[in-house]
Amino acid sequence: MHTLALLGWLMVAAGAPPFEGVIEMKMTGRSGSGQSLIQIGKPGVRTELRVDVPGRAGAMTMVMLVKTAEPDKVYAIHDERKAYTEIDAKKARATAAARLGPHEYTARKVGTEKVGAWQCTHVVVTHGPTETDYWTSKDILDFDTYMRSAQEPGADMGALQKALKGAGAEGFVVKMVQRRGGAAAMTVELVRVEKKALDSAMFEVPAGYTKQEGPLVPGGLPLEAMDPEKLRAMTPEQRRELLERMKQGMPPPK
Repeated sequence: MHTLALLGWLMVAAGAPPFEGVIEMKMTGRSGSGQSLIQIGKPGVRTELRVDVPGRAGAMTMVMLVKTAEPDKVYAIHDERKAYTEIDAKKARATAAARLGPHEYTARKVGTEKVGAWQCTHVVVTHGPTETDYWTSKDILDFDTYMRSAQEPGADMGALQKALKGAGAEGFVVKMVQRRGGAAAMTVELVRVEKKALDSAMFEVPAGYTKQEGPLVPGGLPLEAMDPEKLRAMTPEQRRELLERMKQGMPPPK
């Protein structure tokens, strides 16, 4: 989500010790709501995403896995089909850059504020017509590890990372509010943090799952279909149809 997630897989802290455990986030927006369970361990990062879309029966679920030993490969796990897709994140970023041009972010520090139990740095990041408020904290985990958990195939997270670091906000994103035209379009908030050891099997593709070929992002959608301008131009009905086809592993509608 973020639009959804998900970079330099460094486990060395930048102001916080290496993190191992579970982080739960909630997301609300004009086009739906959802929950994200981020499981971070020494072998890698596993992100389980559930998105509820108005007017659609049942939630759309996604599972993304990145191994520490393979930082540029994203495994999209399709439990309903007992299958998985390997995504070359480096190639996806290059493809997106060639199609959309370089990502340019500017960040402005607002100040220091408390969000829930966390002392945060508040910054406003501008990217094209979109403004996003970020509240970040170094007390949870380092920024590089956060970017691992939030990475999205095809997204230039490095440019965002550079902008946030330049504003002194290189921490975990405790809260994020994205605005377009002055109105809040999406909000992401931290729900809980639980530090604990995790089973290494969680960071492996389940035994017996079949590999599917194709330049797909999680949900079975071709990368070329993820043009942000096309997505923004869709009607709510078209977005719901697209999400349904993603869940079923079908190509986007013509």
